[in-house]
Amino acid sequence: MPRVRVRMTNRGVPAQLLERASIQVQKQQTSIRKVAKDMGIPVASLARYLKRKRELTEQGYKGCNAVFTAEQELSLATYIRRAAALYYGLPPKEVRKLAVELALHYKLNCPEEWKKNGITGPGWFTNYMKRHPRLSIRRPQATSLLRNSNFNEVTVGMFFEKLATVYQRHQFEAKDIWNVDETGLVTVQKPGFMVATKGIRRVGAVTSGERGTLITMALAGNALGNIIPPHFVFPRKKYLPHFIRGGPEGSIGTANGSGWMQEDDFVVYLRHFVHYTRPTDDNKVLLLLDNHSSHVSIQAINFCRDHGVVMLSFPPPCTHHLQPLDKAVYGPLKRAFNGEMDMWHRKNAGESLTIYDLPQLLSNVLLSAASPLNVKKGFTSTGIWPYKPDIFTKEHFAPALVTDRAPETSLPSAADIQPQLDSSNFTLAGPSLDNVSSPEPATSTVATAGAFTLTFSQTELATATQVNADLSAASSSSTLPGPIDPVPEFSPEVIRPHPKAGPRKKNRQHRKKRTSAILTDTPEKEALEEEKKQSLLKVKRKIIPVKKEGGKKQKKSTDDSKCLVCGEWFSRSKPGEQWVSCCVCRMWSHAECTTGGQSYICHHCE
Repeated sequence: MPRVRVRMTNRGVPAQLLERASIQVQKQQTSIRKVAKDMGIPVASLARYLKRKRELTEQGYKGCNAVFTAEQELSLATYIRRAAALYYGLPPKEVRKLAVELALHYKLNCPEEWKKNGITGPGWFTNYMKRHPRLSIRRPQATSLLRNSNFNEVTVGMFFEKLATVYQRHQFEAKDIWNVDETGLVTVQKPGFMVATKGIRRVGAVTSGERGTLITMALAGNALGNIIPPHFVFPRKKYLPHFIRGGPEGSIGTANGSGWMQEDDFVVYLRHFVHYTRPTDDNKVLLLLDNHSSHVSIQAINFCRDHGVVMLSFPPPCTHHLQPLDKAVYGPLKRAFNGEMDMWHRKNAGESLTIYDLPQLLSNVLLSAASPLNVKKGFTSTGIWPYKPDIFTKEHFAPALVTDRAPETSLPSAADIQPQLDSSNFTLAGPSLDNVSSPEPATSTVATAGAFTLTFSQTELATATQVNADLSAASSSSTLPGPIDPVPEFSPEVIRPHPKAGPRKKNRQHRKKRTSAILTDTPEKEALEEEKKQSLLKVKRKIIPVKKEGGKKQKKSTDDSKCLVCGEWFSRSKPGEQWVSCCVCRMWSHAECTTGGQSYICHHCE
């Protein structure tokens, strides 16, 4: 049976002509016979069309084989949209299975094939999607659980409060508001669309390897749409000038073992940033950036404080909604860059792309992807400039509801409650039961003589109030009503409730969570200095098993060393004893044997 009936003949009256005739009959109050004669329509056809149209208006329409009513289908569509907003959307197969579960739970008349297979037919789903055009099949973007839970109203509100504080303090203009962010460029591209023979199951495209090598690019743009030449970080021990040959004009580069941005590389980029923005103490600039470890180093913060740069960090990890470059620039840039790599392979058949070719390929697409319109749109869409703290709606914060938990409250213990009773009686503080009338008079009485008070929760109060109302209604009638079966309300959440995270696990050690902060402020800087100081005092030893002659294993420390002052071995130190390392030679000493501090230099190097 076809899913959609196709008209095979041209017989009958066109629907458009019947609609015009029905409008003329209804609005002009003309007889059906006269309108049918004037338009050349059979009288019976026009009368039947008007009757059907009147029935649809008054009673609604339900197909003879329809399983769900229009209201039930709308409830299912609302549930599907809500699940997608929570980032726990349903694939088409799950929607078809859920429809069968709903039909069986609410005892609806459904085909036997549904009951047998536990899933609806594909035709029902196709027609259901046509009846609800606001639904569509989409491929979701992978979003980590940490991003979903951290992007909430409280976290975003704190960021916009700090942003407003910075705006009021320094009176920044659009040209002074900058955002810097890093992205990775890989030698293996994601091939784009291509034209190929129809019917072939596999269509391939050439890449330079399986995984490729990564380099990091740092780019900065301001609210006016201007950008600064990028900075490249190469996975090499030593940087050479030819690494960025053919790259964007004015770009610079550094190198380290990993190819990721590190503290020293970011300080180099900050000098590059100051060179182009020219900030002063009287005309400062605002630099928005994430909380990467390379961005919150003491050296970088001191450099910004000395050169008139105010640093404001985003709350981690909310950059997918708050960072302008992530929002509007890096998406078009990656698509254009992948297309440029495809073109390079077509022009250089049989050759492999290297990391030294990436800057030149980027220069061909940088100005078109990171255009002033895109960069400016990034600041506008995030509410940073112009300042719009309410730009994000409840739909944006919906994924955080899954992990939103109520604050833990501890109930009072029995020892905290010690009522002083004068007698065995007490006063009951709660809903009054004096007005409750019953068919038989109450025979029990309550004496009120004591200081103890018993309170009810809101749920118990509401329950008692409802009981009083039910008893009053029952007593006012001559006969008590019999049991009435309530009509079940149609709701997919009864079958499949939306996901909700359980209580948090206790006694779990996490690394320190950072929040949005004005990093160049003195309290934030001092807190970071104290954190770095504590991290330098913590020494972790790596233990490896060493075999003895007897065959038994013995644990030995791989980094055992002597104190430079007293000569005691590290393996013989007392539990909890702290050590510090020299900033020059990296040798270790007892914290008690030295003056301490972050910048400790031993007597040999001094």
